[in-house]
Amino acid sequence: MSPQLSADLLDLEPFNADNLTARPFGLVGTKCGGCGYITYPSRSFCPKCRQAGMDITQVMLSPAGRVHSFAVVRQAPEGTPVPYVLAQVDLEDGCRVLAQCVPAQAEQLNINDPVELVPAEFRSRSNEAVLGYKFRTVREESA
Repeated sequence: MSPQLSADLLDLEPFNADNLTARPFGLVGTKCGGCGYITYPSRSFCPKCRQAGMDITQVMLSPAGRVHSFAVVRQAPEGTPVPYVLAQVDLEDGCRVLAQCVPAQAEQLNINDPVELVPAEFRSRSNEAVLGYKFRTVREESA
């Protein structure tokens, strides 16, 4: 399922241009040519087989995944609204990503719930608006 993208939001500078693109919106990871392992954030070597160099390529990661684990954050840096849900998400391509997850109420989230990547506005250290990401739960369609 494709998220509804706000043109204004996608005009923001990504908080980390090496690992997040605005157009097309998505996360960028790396794939090892030796063992096929996919990582996020991007790395110059494979943490699984330790291969480095030319065999490591950048890949766009799947925007869809499932909740592996989550926690409710109740204390955060000044200016960050709390509470919020922080989730580990297993993407469809096998990579695990840590990010905020919507809905904010943990009671509405379960392990293995399907989620999708969506753009989100965050603030930089200098309080500038930057493009980031969150995951949101999606309804599975009945067969």
